[in-house]
Amino acid sequence: MVRDPVCGEEFEAEEAEATAEYEGRIYYFCCRECRERFLKRQQK
Repeated sequence: MVRDPVCGEEFEAEEAEATAEYEGRIYYFCCRECRERFLKRQQK
């Protein structure tokens, strides 16, 4: 199980709608919107 760092939803990694690599770690997201929110936060 993985957890979306934006909304907190838990799901299996293979069910992720989107992923992103940040500082050498892969993050899994339930939807593209959560991925975009995450990436915007990291740019600040």
